[in-house]
Amino acid sequence: EECRKGSCCTALPPESCFDEYEDICGQYAPCQAMSDAYGGDASGLPPKPPANLDLLCSYDYLLAKNNECERACASIGCCLQDECPDIQTDGRVPPEDTPLGRCALYSPCQNLY
Repeated sequence: EECRKGSCCTALPPESCFDEYEDICGQYAPCQAMSDAYGGDASGLPPKPPANLDLLCSYDYLLAKNNECERACASIGCCLQDECPDIQTDGRVPPEDTPLGRCALYSPCQNLY
């Protein structure tokens, strides 16, 4: 919960506030370490999946006993249990940076189950 307050510190431009609040953002460094350790971002969302996730998780790839889909889907985390943080947006956040949108990017992972 506390890490979400500083999520703009680790956001990419133009959403980043790091230059403006460098001193305050330094206090959120442990949040970045935690998000790096768990493969997500500072807001608690899983990272964006690889662009070729559809291919990696295609039935042909899975039948070939290729484990690239499993590796790419390992960070799906909160999406599986519907436990991603509830991020309030005012429409300025791209859909893929909301819990629903980010989890939808991982839909090819359903082929594993």
